[in-house]
Amino acid sequence: MAAHELRAACGALYSPSSPTNTRQQAMTFLAAAAEQDGSWASCLELVQSTQDATETRYWAANALFAKARRDRGGLGAEPRLQLIQALATALGAPTMPPSVAERVAVAAATLALRAESEDASGASGALEGATRLALDACQRDAARGLAFLRALADEVPAADLGPPARRELEARAKRVARDV
Repeated sequence: MAAHELRAACGALYSPSSPTNTRQQAMTFLAAAAEQDGSWASCLELVQSTQDATETRYWAANALFAKARRDRGGLGAEPRLQLIQALATALGAPTMPPSVAERVAVAAATLALRAESEDASGASGALEGATRLALDACQRDAARGLAFLRALADEVPAADLGPPARRELEARAKRVARDV
């Protein structure tokens, strides 16, 4: 799914002059696009864009968050780490609207925790890396960096894990917070 297609569908969905049936078609199209594995890059492009409307950027950030919650390793370890880095970098952009920044922080945190939870040894370094990125973000914009740190803490209970694995992830998160 190309970014220009998502942009056009968001434009149709959020335009007050769009007829109801056009909005419904756009909503259906966007829901299907968000489910596709190939839409990670297009959503990231929209999030990073300074030319797109806030609504479009928010939709893309929310789609990334939803995809992160559903991802079961389909993205792959290295692309996931690159996406976390790209989202953390985008989070520091002064042109990012606050509502979009909040969703970007949660998406990045969810991706980091997913990577960490899939690696029982913790060797992926995703949680430590995301914590360091959040601290770096605090240097650029304290509120956004803190939102990223808060999202890392808040998303642990939401991780799709059984109780023993969740407790282990919580313990790792505490160790990382202490050591970083």
